[in-house]
Amino acid sequence: MPLRTARVQRAENWMNGIGETNDILGKTVQSAIMATKQALYNLDHPLAPAYRTIEVEQARIKEREFYTAFLEKLENL
Repeated sequence: MPLRTARVQRAENWMNGIGETNDILGKTVQSAIMATKQALYNLDHPLAPAYRTIEVEQARIKEREFYTAFLEKLENL
């Protein structure tokens, strides 16, 4: 799931002519915080609700835990 999120973000950046298309976190701590918050929002509010297998739901939970811990570390910088 994070790979898809990163691909979408790079595509949006490319389409909008914004910065480096491979740099989804930006160049500052603040931009990384914003990108991480957006990733958490995207996890909590998927575009299309869909049936999720137990494995997919477990992966989503782990991904959310990662982003939450990452955000905490960023905010403490």
